[in-house]
Amino acid sequence: MAIFEVLNNQQSYFNRYFRRNEGTTDYATIPAVTLAEGDVITFLWLAPTSITTGAEYVFDGDATGLNRAPMILQTNGTIDFGFSWVNSYTIDGINQAIGGSYPTDGKLHCVSIVCGVNANGRNIGTIYSRFGASNYLSGILANLKIYDNGTLIRDY
Repeated sequence: MAIFEVLNNQQSYFNRYFRRNEGTTDYATIPAVTLAEGDVITFLWLAPTSITTGAEYVFDGDATGLNRAPMILQTNGTIDFGFSWVNSYTIDGINQAIGGSYPTDGKLHCVSIVCGVNANGRNIGTIYSRFGASNYLSGILANLKIYDNGTLIRDY
């Protein structure tokens, strides 16, 4: 089995490894995870080698588009956590400024996000695109994990 399992069925779960996404038409859905303040999301992410030419969604809410918790790579080189749902986040263990820039070194990074009060009731259900399938991410995600008060509740 390859490290990054390639799945053609967008409704399938990832069974531990996410795939390389080409950034034009593919995405994945997972069972929606409802977030709360204090939850932590961690994953490995292969950073782009340059600033994106269009907004690319790392993840977003489920197909309804309600109560979304998006992470968006913006064309100005910043990470946008729409609806202010993030309290803090780190890249490779280094605290980052909310709205700060994302790395463009093409290297694998460990990302950790701590949910803030505005995360209460928000959800994640789409990976690699905006809910409804647009603004696709080009790149790799792996080992997406979600913790509730230190207890692992989802491991993809």
